[in-house]
Amino acid sequence: MKFYKFLCQFVKISSHKTALDEPLYKLSAGRSMVEMLGVLAIIGVLSVGAIAGYSKAMMKYKLNKQTEQLSQLLSGMIEYKNILYETNSSEQVTYMLPYYKKLNIIPQEMIKDNTDYIYDSFNNQILIYRDNTSKQTFIRFYNSDIDSCINRFNLAKGFAYELQAIGFNGTDSNDENQQQWLYGKTCSNQDYCIYSADISTIWNLCNQCLKGNICVVYYVFK
Repeated sequence: MKFYKFLCQFVKISSHKTALDEPLYKLSAGRSMVEMLGVLAIIGVLSVGAIAGYSKAMMKYKLNKQTEQLSQLLSGMIEYKNILYETNSSEQVTYMLPYYKKLNIIPQEMIKDNTDYIYDSFNNQILIYRDNTSKQTFIRFYNSDIDSCINRFNLAKGFAYELQAIGFNGTDSNDENQQQWLYGKTCSNQDYCIYSADISTIWNLCNQCLKGNICVVYYVFK
């Protein structure tokens, strides 16, 4: 009887398989669906964060590049102002790009074609011309976004005593023309002045301009 019990116990122990008795492919069990969804969710969150960080970095780069481009342009216009104003023409308007090209005051990356336009880091069109009647030179920006609009205005504040004015020309919901001017070196106490405009004023002007079908911002020199 004792031998029988011993034999039964031996058979029971021998029939129990350990991990070493299992084939290797059975030990590498697959991931569950819940685990896979969790991994995908983590990857998705990380991707969104990376894209947001990249977009923010690119916006900062474009704004800094725009400031650099326009600072070089404005500084050159101021330096050669007297020479350029002596340019005579029988036309009412003179497009100034050919003159600025010869003087090498426009960054090369802003010149993209053979038209009278140049382009900033946001690829916004810029037209520079002189009104031969008033002897005023205009930098005309065809604006497309509020960030570049605000950035251009903040840049202009550094040139407030060289600029005659900045103009915002847009349309309202009824497609009626709306204009607002801020003045620089000729600013009086009754006028809106470039150098004293706060961020709220700048944002409102840019935002109002962008609400319509067109938004054109002018820098005016004389």
